[in-house]
Amino acid sequence: MNSSDSTHRIPLEDIDALLFLGGAQITTPALDECFQRGVRVAALRNNGAVWFVVSGPTSGNVHLRLARNRVACDRDQALAISKATGAAKPQSSRRVVER
Repeated sequence: MNSSDSTHRIPLEDIDALLFLGGAQITTPALDECFQRGVRVAALRNNGAVWFVVSGPTSGNVHLRLARNRVACDRDQALAISKATGAAKPQSSRRVVER
C-alpha cells in the first residue's frame, strides 16, 4: 500500500465495532452483515454528537442483570458475594490442578 492509497482491508471477523465520523457512509448490505455478526455500528455527526447506533439483539436474562445490579448497589450483599467468590476461587483452582 503506497502513501496515497487510503484503502486498508480488515477481515470482518476481526472487527467488533465500527465508528463513522462526519460524512462516512455504509451500505445497507454491509450494515446488515454487521448486524448479523453482532458488530456494533455507530455514527457521529461532524460536531461529535451521536447520529445513530445499530447493534444486534442482546442475549441473556434482563431480570438476572437487574438483580445483579441491585445486589451490587447493596453493600452488605455485595460483600457477602465477594467473600463467597474469594473463598471459591482457591477451591476451583485446586480442582483444575488435580485434573
